[in-house]
Amino acid sequence: MPVEMQWLDDEQTVLHFVFSDPWTVADYRPIHRAALELISTLDYPVHGFYDFRASKSIPANAVTGFMRTGSQNPWRKNAGIFVVISNDRFLKMLARPVSQLFRGFKIYFVDTLDEAWERLARHAENPPKAP
Repeated sequence: MPVEMQWLDDEQTVLHFVFSDPWTVADYRPIHRAALELISTLDYPVHGFYDFRASKSIPANAVTGFMRTGSQNPWRKNAGIFVVISNDRFLKMLARPVSQLFRGFKIYFVDTLDEAWERLARHAENPPKAP
């Protein structure tokens, strides 16, 4: 599967989205909907790790696709932080301005999964433990 999602912790506070080449926005949409269904019944913050390390290219419509799915986002009620994991400078260059459009969300950029856990530990009052 080009886009996969799983819980990273037993407490179900961190969703990990992994993007692998080749992927499309159409591959991401059902995963995004499934994530929203998972968190809709929860009453605590849920954090999202968006892992692009296995993706070397970004689909042409990725920016508008993420903006469209993000604008219809009921995740707001219990959104934690969002961490984009990639060491690709081009992806970060594209993603940073887009992240500014998601007012009210805290979005961070790191190179590794370990750094994502560190970022979460610095942000959260009671951070989940990395597995």
